[in-house]
Amino acid sequence: MRKKPIGIASLILALALTVAACTNTGTTTTTTTAPTTTAAPTTTAAPTTAAAPTTTAAPVEGVTALQVQQLIMDTFNTSNRDLTLWDIQPGLGTVMIEYGKRFAMTKQAADAGDWGMAQYQLKEQIEIQEVGEATRPGKAELLASFEHTYLDPVTDAIVAMDKSAFDSAYEAAVTGCNQCHVGTGHAYVRFQTPTTSPQAFLVAAASESAAPGPEGSHELAPWTAPEGTPTLDDAKAMITDRMNNIDRGLTLWNIQPGLGTIMMEYGQRFALAKLAVDAGNWDHAAYQIKEAVEYQEVGETTRPANADLLKTFEQGPLQAVVDAINAKDKAAFETSYASAIAACNACHGMTGHGYVRFQAPPVSPLAFLDLAGN
Repeated sequence: MRKKPIGIASLILALALTVAACTNTGTTTTTTTAPTTTAAPTTTAAPTTAAAPTTTAAPVEGVTALQVQQLIMDTFNTSNRDLTLWDIQPGLGTVMIEYGKRFAMTKQAADAGDWGMAQYQLKEQIEIQEVGEATRPGKAELLASFEHTYLDPVTDAIVAMDKSAFDSAYEAAVTGCNQCHVGTGHAYVRFQTPTTSPQAFLVAAASESAAPGPEGSHELAPWTAPEGTPTLDDAKAMITDRMNNIDRGLTLWNIQPGLGTIMMEYGQRFALAKLAVDAGNWDHAAYQIKEAVEYQEVGETTRPANADLLKTFEQGPLQAVVDAINAKDKAAFETSYASAIAACNACHGMTGHGYVRFQAPPVSPLAFLDLAGN
């Protein structure tokens, strides 16, 4: 019985061959040879494997390029700590270190009548807060409420250059901050009015208030997805494009360190390099400059409009500092370091941040480091 399908298939094949032969030759004599080809039907066992296509009877649902694009956008825009890249973004613990430093420096600047610096520090404080809102969305509403309730009056006082109003708003914000800590189970974290500057390498001196610099666009950059069903290569190209091209319309890109955050560490390392040289620790000085340059590269990526300016500083004034360190030449170091400070402050002036003035550090910003290296 199992031979019947083969026999039927052989008959069909033979008939097909006969018809084909007739069609090709226009004669009937060639049809007599067709039966001799019936041995071939033994190979028609293969057609029975045509049943295999029934495995495709349940087609796999395809995806469109637009769906892949949307998946990528959702991944970039929604905090998901099951994904490593999201999990390692700064949490509130890290964010609040910079947040607190800037809030302290806001007070120090206002006390010195440096309203431009005070406004800058508060602006950067709010910007780093937005990172915490993105990475810890459960606290976003609380953070936004603190900003509007307590920081807005501080901002208003700074803009008005009203010291009395500033002091009142600042003290209220300190109280509100500590109440937030209590409410979130961190009562042991208590902020206080600062007595010293957390970054003494920055000058605090009288200046006029300055409007915050223009913000970069946070709109999603135009992105055209391929038509139809994407190939694997298409999908890889779409992902690579999002990973390699900054787009602050995407949350994961927008929360990467900007120049405000980068320059906080950059200045700290530049100050430590000077103190290390003063202590005769040339290796430590070289290490600090190397790390400063490495972090600078982050800024070149996240703020590409300033990349050329950063590279010019690195290849000019900063390279002279590196050369002096490598030569262990103290006199050359002092000269090049002073020149680098002047160039650094000139850059700040060119970019609308003239109130940010670096100076040779009077004390170490990280007193727990033994810069003598003994």
